[in-house]
Amino acid sequence: MVEILNPEGAPLPVGPYSVAAVTEQGSRTAYISGQVSADASGNLTGVGNFRAQFHGAFENLQRVLQSLGASFDDVAYVRGHLVHADDLPAYREERERFYGEVCTSAPPPTTTLVVAGLYHPDCLFEVDAVAVLRD
Repeated sequence: MVEILNPEGAPLPVGPYSVAAVTEQGSRTAYISGQVSADASGNLTGVGNFRAQFHGAFENLQRVLQSLGASFDDVAYVRGHLVHADDLPAYREERERFYGEVCTSAPPPTTTLVVAGLYHPDCLFEVDAVAVLRD
C-alpha cells in the first residue's frame, strides 16, 4: 500500500528515514494526531527522560496504528517534535532502533522539528503520523 522511495539524484537521508512515500489511489488514509508519552489516563510518563518519552510516544502511536488494523509498514509519513536540539542524537539513535524492531520495509519519510514547547512543560517529545489503511 505504501511504496517507499529514495529517488536517484535526491540527497540521501541522514538518518533512518526515506525521502518519499507513494500510496495507491483510492486508499484510506489515517491522520494520527500527536502522541506523547502518556498513560491511558493522560498522565505524562518519563518526566525528565527524553528516551523514555520517545518510547512512550512511539508505543502510543503503535497502539493507535494497531487499533486501525495497521502497522509501521503502513505509515507514509512521520513528524517528530523535540523541545531540545541537544536530544537530536538520542532521537536518531532511538528512532533507528525502534524502526529496526517494527518495520519490515524501509522507514517512512520523516520531518524532525525542534520547537519552543509542547502542551505540557515537562513534555520533551511528540510524534504524529499519516498511515495508509488496508481494505
